[in-house]
Amino acid sequence: MTTVHRGSTDLGIRRTVILSSIMLSALILNAGQALAHAVTEGDAGYIQEIWG
Repeated sequence: MTTVHRGSTDLGIRRTVILSSIMLSALILNAGQALAHAVTEGDAGYIQEIWG
């Protein structure tokens, strides 16, 4: 009979996956703000008009 041992490594891997997912989600959600950071006010107004 084989026993399954769930040690601290399972918790560590699970925690790493969860934290990586959270960080990746945060980066994706903030990518638009990072790309629009260097837009001048005149260009920002134009972009707002064409995109709504």
